[in-house]
Amino acid sequence: MSRNEAQTRRDLIDPVLSKLGWTNDLIKVEVTPGGTDIIDGKPKRRQGRSDYLLCLPVLEGHPPLPIAILEAKKENSSATLGDNGTNDLSNYYDVDGIGINKASRIAYYAQTSLLLSSSQYSDARQATIQAAKILYGECSVEHQATIDSWYAVGIGNLNNCTYTASVEDISNQNILIYPNPANNSISIELPMSTESPIRIIDLSGNLIKEFETNQVFFQTDISNISSGVYLIKFDFQGSQVVKRIIVQK
Repeated sequence: MSRNEAQTRRDLIDPVLSKLGWTNDLIKVEVTPGGTDIIDGKPKRRQGRSDYLLCLPVLEGHPPLPIAILEAKKENSSATLGDNGTNDLSNYYDVDGIGINKASRIAYYAQTSLLLSSSQYSDARQATIQAAKILYGECSVEHQATIDSWYAVGIGNLNNCTYTASVEDISNQNILIYPNPANNSISIELPMSTESPIRIIDLSGNLIKEFETNQVFFQTDISNISSGVYLIKFDFQGSQVVKRIIVQK
């Protein structure tokens, strides 16, 4: 049986938000009444909608700061459709949907890695946009949607990307590993973060080291790895890239 919007919120959205750590004091529900159409000379009210505002405590003594919006849809409506319309500034917006998991990941990264206790609204916008760029790549769907989401609520401008990046655009040239040859540690620069473990294997396919990070620039210790040639495997949402390194002691 298909769920309506209220049932979608109750059965699908609320449990996920709770599992991800969003408590009631950090969630605001905004109800937008539907407009009225004149049909055959008679007024007919359109159905409104309810949106979730996900908020983060930023400045002590001030209310939590909204950093993301979720729109409940009917179960048989695609969650990737996003939203479009006209905001209070009479500006038209059209935002691609990216899903609750990606939105939560962007919000969490912004809160834990970029925002400070003195941050204001403009800082929250910049932090979430930067987080989307770091996590999913510059001009990715997620990066553009974050920019456009702020524009939809009247803050900032639309994204000015002239292309849309995807994991298929990642190649060996987009990943930097240095020094190479290396001795005790290596620095790694990625075009976007990876949710999958990074693996170092030898040429026989044996796993030498495995680690996880949500950073795009980091160092990793290889002091306990013997001299030789190794492969580092990266997995970007199912798209694999392999780089070769040489360890010299």
